[in-house]
Amino acid sequence: MVAPFDVIAFDADDTLWENNGLYLEVRDRVKQIIARYVITESMDEQLDEIEIRNLKFYGYGIMGFILSLVESAIEITGGRISAGDISAIVAMAKDMIAAEVRLLNHAEEALRELSGLYPLLRVFWLACAWIVPGPERRPSTSGVRHRSEAIPSPGQ
Repeated sequence: MVAPFDVIAFDADDTLWENNGLYLEVRDRVKQIIARYVITESMDEQLDEIEIRNLKFYGYGIMGFILSLVESAIEITGGRISAGDISAIVAMAKDMIAAEVRLLNHAEEALRELSGLYPLLRVFWLACAWIVPGPERRPSTSGVRHRSEAIPSPGQ
């Protein structure tokens, strides 16, 4: 029997490990900061609108997310947010990048089984892995790096 695939590629965020929880936690923390300046019932809608508007500039990922939150904080507070609070939001990006990787249930088992049948590629942050330091660290701390081959960055 011929294998139906030549290779299997994984975009690891929320496929091999849980990532969305970090985003939700940081978003809630930023909402608490903004709420010290202004109370608005439409804060979630404003945050969503700014993040969606910025996707064409920043794409997906931690850095684009944080830049959109900084822009949102400035816009929603009418520019009254302090430099200290902006700095706190930026520090949240560093915390997100450094956060421990928590594999999803059965991710290691699935990779172990599939790696015996097919070559596996890691497509970790394919669009930005060579722009933002840190993403390549996450696969190495996840415990799954040895099961797959990395897609090289441009120029490598």
